[in-house]
Amino acid sequence: MAKSKNKSAKQVSLLSPEKYIQTKARDLPIKECWVTKNYKEKGAAHLLVARQHASGNVTFGSYLVDISCLGVRDAMYRYNISAYDYEKRIEYLNSTDEVEQISYEKAHNLIYGAIEYAEDLGIAPHKNFRIAQYILEEDTDEIPLIEMEFGLNGMPHLAVSSQSEANRYIPLLEKHTGGKYSVYIWEEEEDFEDQEEEEDDEDFGEALNAALGYTDNIAKDSYTYQRPEYPTVLKLNHPELEALYQTEDWCPLDKETIVRLLQLPKESLIDDLIHIIYVELGRTTGVDIDDLFEKEYCSPLRHALLLLGELKAERSLPAVLEVARQDIDCFIYHFEEAVEEILSLMLYRIGRNQLPALMDYSKEAGLSPAVPTCAAVAVSYIAIHEKERKEEVIGWFRELLASYSKENENPVPLDVLTFIRIISCILDTQLKELVPDLEVHMQTEQMKHFFAKENFIEQLLTGEGNPMYDYSLYNIHELYEKYF
Repeated sequence: MAKSKNKSAKQVSLLSPEKYIQTKARDLPIKECWVTKNYKEKGAAHLLVARQHASGNVTFGSYLVDISCLGVRDAMYRYNISAYDYEKRIEYLNSTDEVEQISYEKAHNLIYGAIEYAEDLGIAPHKNFRIAQYILEEDTDEIPLIEMEFGLNGMPHLAVSSQSEANRYIPLLEKHTGGKYSVYIWEEEEDFEDQEEEEDDEDFGEALNAALGYTDNIAKDSYTYQRPEYPTVLKLNHPELEALYQTEDWCPLDKETIVRLLQLPKESLIDDLIHIIYVELGRTTGVDIDDLFEKEYCSPLRHALLLLGELKAERSLPAVLEVARQDIDCFIYHFEEAVEEILSLMLYRIGRNQLPALMDYSKEAGLSPAVPTCAAVAVSYIAIHEKERKEEVIGWFRELLASYSKENENPVPLDVLTFIRIISCILDTQLKELVPDLEVHMQTEQMKHFFAKENFIEQLLTGEGNPMYDYSLYNIHELYEKYF
């Protein structure tokens, strides 16, 4: 590979999301902080602390904080997501439990104050806080202290969902408070209702797959694609492309380099970029993702895709589709969370005149769930930006929907997420002509319930609802700003 030949190339290592958060998240500026409005009355707060990358992407930590007794009951984080996905997250929070913005200092004091209160009772933060804490500033005297009240009526108040859960904490409370605490266990009727809702959510995917006529063994997310042999030796017509191997982790190519590379002879440049893609797939195929993250890294595959998209290199479509056939570890390594967005736009630019190939790919079995919808999103770009091709797009989606029908002798395997995303493409493009085709999938009681709940048909007929995807035609420089 180029790195071994070019000893002067700067050698860097890619940090996993966890390592990045632990070592670099605090270097990012605080974007904003949110908390549930009624947390004092509930005795628990859902807090979100967001930091902004130079690209506009967001890394955030989410913390479920029990201010009455238990401290941080849960924590999670999302790394380097798009501004669009972040805004959707805030919209979701508002739809489930109204939130308001607060200062970082208040968020910090709520979280660490609750932790200190719980630790005095012998209760440690949730294990996920081990990583999520690094999205917060270090708890030092540099953060202004804000006096806050924890507990209820001056003593710990344990609120849990069952007696067995209460039994885990009561010995600690007895030891540390001398019996000065209160306990509330949610009513069994409420607990049963909540459990029913959770079970409904968990079983929803199986119900939908059953409604479509598919069994678990073909509808689950089993990855069975058999990869071909990829080349292992990098041989370039243009040594200038070694620049793709010299960028630091996730860093973009500078504009001058992009312009210089795009001025190389087009056909041999395309050959080199396709070759780089296959070599990179060979380097990362079947390798443990943790091992990959520990090694030196730059972004040649992502660079090659963006350059091919800018060139509108139609003959590179097989290579781009081969990228889209990889497993989830490969996607995480090369794209983090941007795989579907990048591949969808590249497939539009490269495959917009090769719809049969996009259809064949969309019907392939054994690929990572939902990623095949990047072809459907690419076709949606056509409906939005090439309106004269609307009938062609309608025919494409009609064929795709028909391929899932249980009436087929060999129906295409379908998982819930893929199906919902395809419907979202149809909603985004307002292809009302496909209502009858969607209704074909509503013959069972489960599907009738599903569509009634989600209201897809009404949204399609009325034009209501927000687009799921961003169909902007970003140029290569804008894409580097967005995804690096």
